[in-house]
Amino acid sequence: MKAIHDYSEADKPIYHGLTERTLNRAFNAVADPDDWKAPIKTAHVTARDLTETCAAIVYYTSTWPKIDYCPATGGFWVSADGYRTGPAGDH
Repeated sequence: MKAIHDYSEADKPIYHGLTERTLNRAFNAVADPDDWKAPIKTAHVTARDLTETCAAIVYYTSTWPKIDYCPATGGFWVSADGYRTGPAGDH
């Protein structure tokens, strides 16, 4: 068992009970790899990953994701305006 001081900062919950590591993984799965501030184009997300993905989008972009159910897969299509065009963007 790890002592409290053995955990890295990435292991501490920072947003809705999720760690930076979890948020980063979820965001990188849907963000443009060449420009994280760009709009998030429609990405397919499993039902299992939907909550973390949406939390990551809000955390990193300050925009609300758009979600559509995909009956063919049981997953969801997710997109968002992205950081640059959102309220916190550098415009």
